[in-house]
Amino acid sequence: MSKKLKRIFSVVLFSALVLSLAACGGKTPTEENGPLKTLTAFFADFKAGNYDNLSKHTETKTNPQDIEKIFASQEQVIGKEGIKEILSVLGDVEIKEPKEEVNGDKAVVKAKFAIVDFKTLMNEAPAKMAEVMQNEKDPAALQKKAAEIMIGLLKEAKKVDVDGQVDFVKVDGEWKIAETAENQSFFQNIMSGGLMNPQ
Repeated sequence: MSKKLKRIFSVVLFSALVLSLAACGGKTPTEENGPLKTLTAFFADFKAGNYDNLSKHTETKTNPQDIEKIFASQEQVIGKEGIKEILSVLGDVEIKEPKEEVNGDKAVVKAKFAIVDFKTLMNEAPAKMAEVMQNEKDPAALQKKAAEIMIGLLKEAKKVDVDGQVDFVKVDGEWKIAETAENQSFFQNIMSGGLMNPQ
């Protein structure tokens, strides 16, 4: 894999890591305002770039300005619009067959999560970028085109189902995504299509 491709892809994994950090911050029927609603809202806000709302869904309060500063450091690699596009794809997670298990002030949502298949994408990326990298000599133009190709691949990528669960805790009567190592690992894994699976 070329250095340029690695730089672009590193932004994707970096974005997945930030999402995981933002999120970590008896069986019953699904509640109208239960854990599943919290999880769905979290993904929707992340996809839309509504960082101000992320802390509403998590046990740990996340400073939206801190997240924006982190992504600002990546703008030179892929640009503001590129980051926006990547976050939109990363946050587009379909929750299938969800089951809530509530036990007092703690709960778990188990489901299949339909996410971008990064493993397949990265097998396709080198061939897609080879011609551009051969013909384009200007570093800035090459970086821009590489980012455009990567974003295009992300948008067209197929999805893969990943089994997982998210832990919740009730805070002041509302369900929040719990601050646990298991949750952090889960978000890292699903948002990278399994590439950041610690196992």
